[in-house]
Amino acid sequence: MPWNEFVQTFVKESERKMCSIIRILFFGVFLPALFFVGGCCNSDELLSSNPAGETPQTLSGPSAKLNISIKHSNELTAALRGANTAQAIFELKLVNYGNFAAPFTLLRKRADISANQATVTFDSVPVVSTIVSMQLEGASLDGKREFHAGIDLMPGVNNLALVASGSAVEEDVIAMAAFASVNDYSTMLNLPAPLFFSLKESWQGLAAADQNSSAKLFAAMQSKISGFSITALAAGESHSLALRSDGTFAAFGSNTDGQLGKSGGITQLERRFVPFHQPVSQLAAGADFTLLLGRNKKVYACGNNEFGQLGNSTLSLSAYPIEVIGLENISAVSAGFGNAMVIDSAANLLVWGRNHRGQLGLAIDTLSQVTPKLLAAGVKQAVAGSGFILILKTDGSVYAVGDNQFAQLAADIGDYSITPVQIGALSNIIQIAAGESHCLALNSSGNVFAWGSNLNGQCGLGATLAIETPTILGGLNGITEIRAGKNFSLFKNAAGTLWGTGSSDLAQLAGNSSTSTPSQITSPTGVGLLATGGAHGLAFTNALLAWGSNEAGQCGNGQTSDSLTTPAERAIGW
Repeated sequence: MPWNEFVQTFVKESERKMCSIIRILFFGVFLPALFFVGGCCNSDELLSSNPAGETPQTLSGPSAKLNISIKHSNELTAALRGANTAQAIFELKLVNYGNFAAPFTLLRKRADISANQATVTFDSVPVVSTIVSMQLEGASLDGKREFHAGIDLMPGVNNLALVASGSAVEEDVIAMAAFASVNDYSTMLNLPAPLFFSLKESWQGLAAADQNSSAKLFAAMQSKISGFSITALAAGESHSLALRSDGTFAAFGSNTDGQLGKSGGITQLERRFVPFHQPVSQLAAGADFTLLLGRNKKVYACGNNEFGQLGNSTLSLSAYPIEVIGLENISAVSAGFGNAMVIDSAANLLVWGRNHRGQLGLAIDTLSQVTPKLLAAGVKQAVAGSGFILILKTDGSVYAVGDNQFAQLAADIGDYSITPVQIGALSNIIQIAAGESHCLALNSSGNVFAWGSNLNGQCGLGATLAIETPTILGGLNGITEIRAGKNFSLFKNAAGTLWGTGSSDLAQLAGNSSTSTPSQITSPTGVGLLATGGAHGLAFTNALLAWGSNEAGQCGNGQTSDSLTTPAERAIGW
């Protein structure tokens, strides 16, 4: 459910209750120092479909509690005491990221306040950036009747102190600049999700003489936005992610399980910022869930949680990135088909989630794990396919664990292993990649090895059903990056030229036909960043490009029609 619909429903349902709630409060049933505004609202929404035999899960959209006070409360108390009681209008402007027609959703309440009732609480507020204002009626503070400030709301309790409008103090200047930013089309188009975090950084960067000018802060924000760049891409089965240098990320495509970090399960056809207020340094897209690494080196997860892949000790979905408890000083994140992996600053690999083929490598059983467990030390990179994990050690050796039905363990085709086994044929490896059932490895000489399932030619080694031994692909030299989709592979050299192999029935190879050996892709060229999803690709040159399957809008071009046979971007940008 979009935030504006959410809030409209909230207001309608709670309006009738408000009068009785306020009446009860004023008669002193609760502590007289607290004035309560708002009502309970359940933001959970039942998924529209339920596979046979499975228990329905709900998308949990967390809400915030906002306690509002006013700076210089002693002076305010004196003013209110003189007036005995006063009325105040409290207004919350909830920022609708990317909604240019309606940049705000409003929550507005009128309340009687007195000297003993100087705190106002809004319950069940959506977790977005919010500009808060209050207008006194029948009282003033130093001649001021209007107060405001802004906050990036987080789940749980939030506290905000309002300042007088026009006072030129930090909170006042930032609030006015935020209002200008959200109402300016070109700025709103690229607005950072942690809006007030970013504005405060910009304010601190101004010369002291300029810090009392909202116009100069607004100009600084615009300049800052123009300098942002895309720093990382990730793609899941049917959703896509793009990270920007300010720590903000956009998400588009399927949201059936909340993998876009937004509640409601509504498919997102356009590239839109996710209102997550912790700046992000890395992101990873699993089949139907998302992992985020914050700049604080903590990990957050959202989306499907059927196998505990969100790492929160439950099997409940979350449409808002929630912290994976117990993880500190994390340096890398990776997501697979129902399981998650992180590497900490000491090069330890921790894993959790689905384990039906022993892919977590814990050597105990095949039960899913709902919290992170230590798997290995001395790890540089870890990737996951469907039922198996590849592990690249810091010494350049490679290990595999889990499913081996297509020789993913580089051994005789068999069942599975619940303990990691070393792939002896590989050494001096610098990068690994995993598709659904095939594997890739890149060594320090720029050679690419492939093994595993080759039903669609995804290993690039001709018309062979499976490759049991890692084998060098011919026709590729100087490769610097490898990516594996569900049944296709992409390779990039230092100049940004791409090659591809495997299935292209949904245009996975960017317009090239399906092939069982690597062939050069003519467009895009000059690729800097590259990502592969289930059956689509993403690239960043001087623009964000997408191609391949688009049935859930994962190409971000505003449509869900036929697959994109050539890389394309949409002029609307984010």
